[in-house]
Formats: sequence, structure tokens, C-alpha cells
Amino acid sequence: MLAYDVFSDNVFQGTEIQEAIGNIVYIPQMLNQMGLFEEEPIQTTTVGVYKNNETLEFIPTTERGSPRSLPGKDARQLIQLSTVNLRQEDRINAIEMQNLVNEFMPFDTALDNADAEVDKRMRKLMRKLEYTREYHRFAALQGILLDADGSIIVNFFEAFGLTQPAAIVFDFANATDGKLRTYITANVFRPMMRQLNARKSPSTRIGALCGDAFYDKMLEAPEIRKSYEVQQNGEDAREQKAWKSFFFAGVEWINFQGTDDNSSIAVPTNTCRFFPIGAQDVFKEYRSPGEEWREVNQLGREFYPYVVPDPRAPNYMAFVDLYLDAHPLFACIAPDVLMRGILAGS
Repeated sequence: MLAYDVFSDNVFQGTEIQEAIGNIVYIPQMLNQMGLFEEEPIQTTTVGVYKNNETLEFIPTTERGSPRSLPGKDARQLIQLSTVNLRQEDRINAIEMQNLVNEFMPFDTALDNADAEVDKRMRKLMRKLEYTREYHRFAALQGILLDADGSIIVNFFEAFGLTQPAAIVFDFANATDGKLRTYITANVFRPMMRQLNARKSPSTRIGALCGDAFYDKMLEAPEIRKSYEVQQNGEDAREQKAWKSFFFAGVEWINFQGTDDNSSIAVPTNTCRFFPIGAQDVFKEYRSPGEEWREVNQLGREFYPYVVPDPRAPNYMAFVDLYLDAHPLFACIAPDVLMRGILAGS
């Protein structure tokens, strides 16, 4: 049976098609492209994160020959986090392979036709997976992990015993010249950089995902408008400013486009979300191993594609199942650095 021979060929085994599926080009995602999340393959379905309350102390002076001072013990708490299962499937029925794979064609031709059909189906599954992964990245920037229905799976503030700080109020309408820069420096830049402590590097900067109303009101402020015009080299009056970004007071202000429905992945219109870019040990993408025996205790991969022929083959073959699994955890392990902004009067 040619169909069985084709779909049972090594090219359709999960480990062999991993590279082919990995080359599928999907719609670019902004948060993915920013490279915020450090990839951490793990061998288990849970990860332990230590919360270390590191403190610095001055060293007291002592007489020569006297005992040395001992450092105080830092309190360490182990936080257990679990990865999630993102699993999809599709089925290619025999009737759908009519004229694509049959016993009268050369094996190579049948293999190419079957490969094209699997590639087409996997592309659809991959687009949905990446859409979901971006949804999880966006949630992590808010200090949470969300399920598909919007329910909270993990609140990272609560998991690490932290209280989410109140939103910072921005009154752009009444901001006088020079005061806005000082306000952002005092309430956003310095507090976040100090909270990052050793997690920051010389290249670390602060990003702000802005809702539409927040971004538009910000650009109306005279101090902002002047800075924006300089950065845009006089093109401010000619160019569309929606879904763009600019730097001001040490922050990259981004009008976040999100999804077309402006709700599935979207910043509420009157708010913004502050987060560090280029910092270590803040955002992590943990990857657990797959669920097959051969993958147990192996380092987790980004995703796991499988092509599984009808188990009744070769005597009877009515379908081929396609699976695309991923077992990630997009986590914020330093939620204390995350901040929020809101328009005055909202």
C-alpha cells in the first residue's frame, strides 16, 4: 500500500520533520522579535525558581588580629512553576489524498505530494501555536499567565509573594515644559533600574507598550511633540504616527498594535505597560520535553510535530493524524520590576 509506505517513511517521523516545520515562516510577532525571553530547555515539567532576598551590608572596621565579620544569611525561597501543554491535531482522510497519492505514481512523486499536504496542514497549526505563544508572552509582561479564555493560570506577583504596585498616573494635558521628563525619570526610569539591580546591563533599556488613547494623548503634550519632531527629522506633520515608537526620558514608547480585534492581544486604550528590555533573569521561556517515551528526561524543544498513520495500517488505512505539541512556560520571574501607567481621569 503506497500511502502507508509514504506516511511511514522516516521523513514523516517527528524528529526528522522537526527541522522542516521549523522553517515555516509565520506572521512576525513584535514581542517575539524583541527577544525578551531567555530560552531555558528543561528535562522536567516543573521548574524551581529561587527567590533570593539579597542584601548588601557595610563591613565594620576591626582591630588587626580580631575575628573577621560574617555576612548575614539571605533568605531563599523555592518557587515551583509548571509548564503548560499546548497540543493540536489535524487529520488527513484518505479521500483528501485522492489523486495525490496512489499506487500508479512513482514513490518520489507520491512522497512530494504527501509532503506538500502535510506542510500545508502544519503551517496552519504553527500559525495558531505562534499566535498562542505571543498571547502568553504578552501576559507575562503583565506578570501573569493566561489561558485561552482569559482566566489566570498563574499570577507571578502572588507566586513570588509580591504586591503589584499601583498604576502611575499621567496627566499629559497639564504637563508643563520640562516637568514631564522629570516625572517619568522619578516614577519610571530610576525605580525600575534600581529594582533591576544586577539583572541589568549597560544596554538595558525600558519599554512601554501604550494603548491608543494613552499614546495619542502623550504625543499631544508640547514637550513630547517637540522631542518627537526632532527624532522624526521634521517628518512629524507628514507621517502617520499610529503603531510607531519613539524615545523620551530613557523610555521607548511603543503604540502597541496587537491583534486586529483590538481585544485578544491588546493594551487597554488608556494605559501602558512598562518592562525592561535587554535585562537578564526577568522573562523566561521554559521548555519541557515531549510526551513520548523517547523524549522522557530529554531537554525540551520548542515544539514537537508528529505524523501518525492509521494504527490499523497496512491492512486498513483511512487517515493520517498530524499532531503539533509544545510544552512551554512563558514566565516573569522578576515581577517586581514591572510597572503600569494610566491616563489621569481614567
